[in-house]
Amino acid sequence: MDKITNLLKESSFSVDLNETLTLHLQALEKDKERIEQSITAIKRVIKLLEKEGEVDSAILFSLIHGIQTENIQKEWMERHMLADVMEELSNKTEEEKITLDQTFIQLAKEVKQLYGKPVEDPKVQEMIKTYIEASFKFLGDDLMERLAETNVEELDVQELENMTSPFTEDEQDWLNQAMEYYMKQTESE
Repeated sequence: MDKITNLLKESSFSVDLNETLTLHLQALEKDKERIEQSITAIKRVIKLLEKEGEVDSAILFSLIHGIQTENIQKEWMERHMLADVMEELSNKTEEEKITLDQTFIQLAKEVKQLYGKPVEDPKVQEMIKTYIEASFKFLGDDLMERLAETNVEELDVQELENMTSPFTEDEQDWLNQAMEYYMKQTESE
């Protein structure tokens, strides 16, 4: 900013001012994007707390972080040719997103309570069923099919999980195993 002020004292302007203003504009646009993401996160958390009353801090921080890193998640989607999926997700209403957040909060609570039980335990499998059905409802059959058809390397899935997961590495591994078990059971039915 000081550089701009000094330049404005000059009697005439050159391309230097244009370059400086362009850089300054780019920096402001990045700040604006960060502020807008923070506003979105805070508004959604306010609504969530009104509905839930109380949320575990680790889960809440994970949700806030997830909202604030939506642009990184978007880049991840684009890298895996899922830009159209991301586009459809961004068109979901705030109410739909909050409903999914509430499902995620419930899942996270149950993971913390049930972690360590065998993955085939009926309570564990009921938790997975509820979460997967809520995800299907949110995403819709078409999006779920497209995601299922996408060949994504395991390491890259971990990269996405690390952006948004409130779970420890062991809890996430256990949850993944429980989901794999659920999928095998549903496939064999």
